[in-house]
Amino acid sequence: MALYSIGELSRRTGLTVKAIRFYADRGIVPATRRNATGHRLYDEDAAARLDLVRSLRDLGIDLPTIRRVLAREVTVADAGSSSSSWTRRSTGSTVSPGSAGRSPRRCRTTRPPSRSTPGSSW
Repeated sequence: MALYSIGELSRRTGLTVKAIRFYADRGIVPATRRNATGHRLYDEDAAARLDLVRSLRDLGIDLPTIRRVLAREVTVADAGSSSSSWTRRSTGSTVSPGSAGRSPRRCRTTRPPSRSTPGSSW
């Protein structure tokens, strides 16, 4: 069984290390185990769970519902159809309220450019 560091898992899934820690700390995708120095290690199942979490979050499904999907208390279809925060625009695409005209939420995989430039006042 191959184990991945949190950095390797970040590169594989496209999620930031911070996002993976967030999901791990909330028990949504816990680390498979820790190495001798206490660093988190993840297996292929954790990578698959993170892919599912990312997809469900992109669809606007909240974390308590995602937790229920991962626990197999509800199906993905049930989670999507019972979410009261979903609306249909005239285009027929499913979006969350207030997101019209915006692209789906994605976790950033690269650092944004610095706002300050040499010689600027801030």
